Amino acid sequence: ARKYAAGCGTQDSALVFGAGPTAVVKTEKYDGTSWTETADMGIAQKNHGGAGSQSAALSCGGESPSNTGLVTQEFNNSVNVITAGAWASGGNLGTARNRLGGAGTQTAGLAFGGSVSPGGGEPTVTNLSESYNGSSWSEGNNLGTSRYGVQGCGPQTAALAVGGVINPNSGPGATRDTEEYNGTAWSVGGAMIAGRISLGAAGTQTAALAIQGCISPAATTC
Repeated sequence: ARKYAAGCGTQDSALVFGAGPTAVVKTEKYDGTSWTETADMGIAQKNHGGAGSQSAALSCGGESPSNTGLVTQEFNNSVNVITAGAWASGGNLGTARNRLGGAGTQTAGLAFGGSVSPGGGEPTVTNLSESYNGSSWSEGNNLGTSRYGVQGCGPQTAALAVGGVINPNSGPGATRDTEEYNGTAWSVGGAMIAGRISLGAAGTQTAALAIQGCISPAATTC
């Protein structure tokens, strides 16, 4: 059982890693029927972004014991029965943040939005967007609207950002706003039916799914 985790992959080949409320290193993979534990992360993370596939995953940002908000880790799965998978350090994010969105693959990843406040502090939202090439992050064009608790899906050149909280000081509600990325710039997409934060997202820009989440940061049940 866990919350504040990140994940990636497909319905019959998925990966979930990290979690809270105290950051953990646990990683599990799903084969369409059952979950099995696999190699632990090198550094515990929660409220982080996740992207990629079960065999080549990416974890970025969030909160860790060092609480730098910059941590990037890469997971590679092998058919080797002795070492079925392992996590390794990747290039750090350019801007530290947590509760950000992630999309793309391990070698073509995307990180966007989030809070630049340390864990436990009043969220200070950002609209920063960064791209990953498998070794380093570079700054791209920003989201149209700053937000944290946002989720994403799709490839780096056709990503989707959904939900989150735009201004935590102006009201308790989560946004319905959706934005689309074409590899260069973000543009407004169709709004969700219900606003939510810390939701799940899957699929592609033109065939996506938004799952569960909370209607506000203060919600005791979601």
